[in-house]
Amino acid sequence: MPIKQGDFVEIEYTGKTDTGDVFDTTDENVAKKEGLTSGHAHYGPQTICVGRGHVLKGIDAWLIGKENGTSTTLVLKPENAFGKKNAKLIQMIPTKRFLEQQMRPAPAMPIEVDGMYGIIKTVTGGRTVVDFNHPLANKEITYDLKINTIVTDRAKQVEALCTMHHLHGAVVSWDAGSDTATIKIPNALPPQIQDAFTKEITAMTGAKNITFTK
Repeated sequence: MPIKQGDFVEIEYTGKTDTGDVFDTTDENVAKKEGLTSGHAHYGPQTICVGRGHVLKGIDAWLIGKENGTSTTLVLKPENAFGKKNAKLIQMIPTKRFLEQQMRPAPAMPIEVDGMYGIIKTVTGGRTVVDFNHPLANKEITYDLKINTIVTDRAKQVEALCTMHHLHGAVVSWDAGSDTATIKIPNALPPQIQDAFTKEITAMTGAKNITFTK
């Protein structure tokens, strides 16, 4: 059955730059080989909802109409990957702002400013230039992709959304009679986040009722 927008699919992938450097993968062995592993990373096949922006635009578009078991090497132009460079995202910030926060800015240093992540490009006198574009903006990238299966189990769909929101270890059950999802998590979510997550689950899975428990 061909994949359509709104379907949940389990995929495996490895992303490489135009120089062959791996920057993204679901394969733990590849991640270890490339030095990408960290204590908080989770590897293995990923379940995403097609057309919901869970993957890059070019991958979303490629998935439509494909079948289980399909594999490819997909070359993505910048506009279908991390976008083109936006000059407005290259900003000059007074160096004293960093010094006031006990930071000494230096070229190539990654930083966070007002919730935005960037890379320091230059430090000259009292001015620090920061590039808030994605590091792979303007780059052509390649993804090795494999579609494992279309995921129709509603509980697994909700579990996938929990994983995307870093709710690892969430236990989900689904009552088909009432279209109710029960999500067991260790700690309660803040009300605003829970409300937003509830709307997302409802929109993507068709759940009519969602219950969070400990």
